[in-house]
Amino acid sequence: MYKNEMKNKLLHTFLIITLISCNKNGKSEIIENDKAKNKTVFKLDFFKTIPDTIDGCGDYFTLENEKSVDQNYIFLSNLSSFAIIKVNGKNVFLEKDTINSKEISKNEYIEIYSGNGYKATLKTKMIKQYDEGGFCKGTLKINNKSEEIEYKIKGEFGC
Repeated sequence: MYKNEMKNKLLHTFLIITLISCNKNGKSEIIENDKAKNKTVFKLDFFKTIPDTIDGCGDYFTLENEKSVDQNYIFLSNLSSFAIIKVNGKNVFLEKDTINSKEISKNEYIEIYSGNGYKATLKTKMIKQYDEGGFCKGTLKINNKSEEIEYKIKGEFGC
């Protein structure tokens, strides 16, 4: 009888250890899968042409390291009420926050836009002023619910 009790205890111990080790592996796989899901980062794409919704006056910004300001825009606005970014190939329209968009010091501005789950904060400093516009450099910060991307930008504004 003593042998049977020992066999049962050993068998139970082996089964418990097996179940615990299986359970740990299952949990670590779930955590790894969750981490993989969180690594997906949205991406801003370039506008190759200016959409028809931007007509007349506007902001036209590209990445600071682009050779020309005349192409490959990543941020466009009509200066007064909305902006457009392209996220993963789709145009995203953002409404201007006219209360919090303002001049923060001489020739430095902050403009805030939001909509469709995104918030854009555009901080610019005027480098050169033209008759009806100017050339600026600055940063563009884009947030969604869980991610944030910041770009150094340059561009022109005016009519």
